[in-house]
Amino acid sequence: MQKITSFILNKITGLFFLAFFCFSLISLLSKSAEDPYLGSFVKNETINNLFGLAGSYFAGTIYAFFGYSAYFIPIFFLIIGFKKTFGIQVKYILMHFFFYVLGIIFLSIILNYWFLNGGIFGQLLFEIFNNELNFLLTNKLIFFSLLFCIHLLTLFLLFFGLTINYK
Repeated sequence: MQKITSFILNKITGLFFLAFFCFSLISLLSKSAEDPYLGSFVKNETINNLFGLAGSYFAGTIYAFFGYSAYFIPIFFLIIGFKKTFGIQVKYILMHFFFYVLGIIFLSIILNYWFLNGGIFGQLLFEIFNNELNFLLTNKLIFFSLLFCIHLLTLFLLFFGLTINYK
């Protein structure tokens, strides 16, 4: 009996994560600049987001904080949803989510370095790193080594957040 309830609970949890994946991806893809979100003062009568007001607030807020790297957030829910649905054991989900979000924040910093939209987090942290580590910018070898290490750390954090165990 306990195996059946565990099986059903895993399926329901997996379907919840897959539904949240669909919600977040479609909300981000149908995001419009005229839609309201937290921190905006737009008074628009029509909402262009496919999920309405909830999708507008979700997508606009996530995009404002993370920029282009916000499009990586649904991938986590897709992977976890498939793992739970197909019975793959998921351990330490909060730790993986924490490292994945940390990787997204580092990706926002990298996007701001390459003059792309990294959102509020990326811009703020890039300015802090730029001001505090300004002395490293004069030595090109140290600067490019640090930049390379940040790129590697970002890739590690993103992939560690998405690891799949088949045990």
